[in-house]
Amino acid sequence: MRRVLPIIICLTGLLYPAYADAKITQLAQPQMVLHAIDSPAKSRPRMVRTIWDTTPWTGRQTSLPVLGTRKYAGQSWVHLILMGRPNGLRGWVKAEQVKLITNHWGIRVDISNRILVARKNGKIVKRLQVVVGAPSTPTPQGHFYIEDRVRITQTWEQNGWALSTSAFSDILRHFDGGYGQIAIHTRGSLTDAMGTAASHGCVRVPAAVAGWLARWIPPGTPLDIVR
Repeated sequence: MRRVLPIIICLTGLLYPAYADAKITQLAQPQMVLHAIDSPAKSRPRMVRTIWDTTPWTGRQTSLPVLGTRKYAGQSWVHLILMGRPNGLRGWVKAEQVKLITNHWGIRVDISNRILVARKNGKIVKRLQVVVGAPSTPTPQGHFYIEDRVRITQTWEQNGWALSTSAFSDILRHFDGGYGQIAIHTRGSLTDAMGTAASHGCVRVPAAVAGWLARWIPPGTPLDIVR
């Protein structure tokens, strides 16, 4: 059974990491439990959120994008983007409890133009048209991250790749047996043309691109979804 990690929540928005050399954080040790608070500056802080120490799909160690760091009362803290509803969750953890690593990748999805752009070190590596959410089930906008890379086992696709993200549908609480979590995934037998708005909120890409993303994009990669 996986352990849970108590972490802190901060809903105030900060600048999102640049695509070039964005920092991501992992647990310093496998299955380590973090003791977290809602603000390092409070004399009586509170814990208001928990997350898993590993991803639910594959059991990989949790990786989260770093928004910034600060010192308070002689301790260093790391500000992170978090998984869960509502979209836009943020939190603080002690720097000594995580491991900082460098991620050279970033993904941006433009909903209006239905374009996905993958960058490495700030340079465009791949740019293509995609399928985005239909008007009734739009793809949520915001600053998110790639949670994990997984194989799909659904009626419309039995072995294609998906990148699960920290974004959740603002309309649907459940679909395809999940909890309304947004993914970037292969189109499988879903025949809507690239460049259209037809999904339940997920971003569909050709099978070859899904495989490429799964190979190169690591968990914790920043994801911007904009209009």
